[in-house]
Amino acid sequence: MIFFAALILAAVLTFIIVRIFTNARSGKALAQFELPADSDKESFLDQKTGKRYDREAYQSYLTKTVQRMTDPQLQNLSRSRGDGSVWHELLMEAVDAERNRRRAAAEAACAEDEEAMEELCGEIAPFFWVEQAQGASVGLRTDTELQSVCTRQGLQGTGFDWDQLAKRYVEEQAPALKGELEFDSQKDLFSVYARDEAALRTFIRGFREACEDAGQRTDRVVAER
Repeated sequence: MIFFAALILAAVLTFIIVRIFTNARSGKALAQFELPADSDKESFLDQKTGKRYDREAYQSYLTKTVQRMTDPQLQNLSRSRGDGSVWHELLMEAVDAERNRRRAAAEAACAEDEEAMEELCGEIAPFFWVEQAQGASVGLRTDTELQSVCTRQGLQGTGFDWDQLAKRYVEEQAPALKGELEFDSQKDLFSVYARDEAALRTFIRGFREACEDAGQRTDRVVAER
């Protein structure tokens, strides 16, 4: 019932919006765009009244108007048949342009996210990043070149040993991250999760760097067994 009620409401809102635009010529809304007969500005003609209107100014008005609309409203408008008037034609042009703008912006943002993720994965390897429904996690298989960080301390290099190292790193070098991370490692897999992805990125970048420099900073990175 809720779904059908939402559909009906969306249809009613769409109808109202279309009526507002297509009937605007009968009110005062378009008075600001009407041009005198001797104007040389680019214009469009209302066939029913014979009046000419400033095309650039009206299109700018429509652009700002559709930018305030939600995606469902734009989608519903794009499906409307209209009355075949120039008003509906201009509205549809503005709607299509705004939907294309949002689509391009979303694709650009997605491409930027993918590029940033590739950079992060390369930076933290052999740790690997996993997106979750909420937040993200970082993992490490216990058969990588970083195992020497554990063996220098007499540790076997299990996931539980990596938990020990990571928790000590947070305790000594990143106390601001306390409470942000949830460790859920297994014998053959180190795993840490965080709802706040920014906190997790901060942790893994710092921890990865600490592991890389373990030979010079062992006492600051790991716990003595």
